[in-house]
Amino acid sequence: MAKKTQYAFLFAFGILLYFLLYQSQIVFKNTIPLLIILGAGLYYNDKLKMKKNGNIFLFLLLVILSFSVIFRDRHNLTYLAASPTVDGIILALITFVFNNYLIYE
Repeated sequence: MAKKTQYAFLFAFGILLYFLLYQSQIVFKNTIPLLIILGAGLYYNDKLKMKKNGNIFLFLLLVILSFSVIFRDRHNLTYLAASPTVDGIILALITFVFNNYLIYE
């Protein structure tokens, strides 16, 4: 598996895990996905090269992920789609596609 695919998979897995643990009673439910995402970022930082327009898509990914949280909190919604699992799958797929095909070479 290519390095960019490994990174995209770990990043998407961290986001999916965040939504799966969203309503659980686990003590470090927010810390575990954050450590996975940050650990993947630190490990693959020197191994990946951005595409020419990668910064634009990275910013767009940030806007999409931030918008989902802001929209949900602003409108007092528990979920965006049907459940936290569906939200996690949708945002994880968006993240995987962006990281694997649009941002990194």
